[in-house]
Parts: sequence; structure tokens; C-alpha cells
Amino acid sequence: MTFGGLAFDLWQTIDEGSTITCAHAGEEVHLSIGVSDAWLNLTFTEEGVAALVAAVSEVLDR
Repeated sequence: MTFGGLAFDLWQTIDEGSTITCAHAGEEVHLSIGVSDAWLNLTFTEEGVAALVAAVSEVLDR
């Protein structure tokens, strides 16, 4: 991911104290995760949500 030509990564622990909301927005899904005083907002296509669910399910199955 780049911003103005600079690459960056974001790491944040998501735990039971985090607020997670999802909402339909046309043909997309908006996922918001509240941690402390900041929010991470992601927009997914249907295929993107399916890929996320598959990846998380695989990890949980282990």
C-alpha cells in the first residue's frame, strides 16, 4: 500500500474490547473496527468478504 509514494504497513491488535461494525453500501460492504481512539475502515466487494472469511476460517480451524 502506498501513500504519496511511501509504502507502509498497519498493525493493530483486535480483541474483545474492539468495536466492529459492518454495513452494506450498494454492492460493497463497509467494515469498521474501533480500537482505543482510532478507527480502521475497510471497503470490501462480495468477493473480498468471501476471501476474508475463508482466510479467517482457515486460521480458526487450526
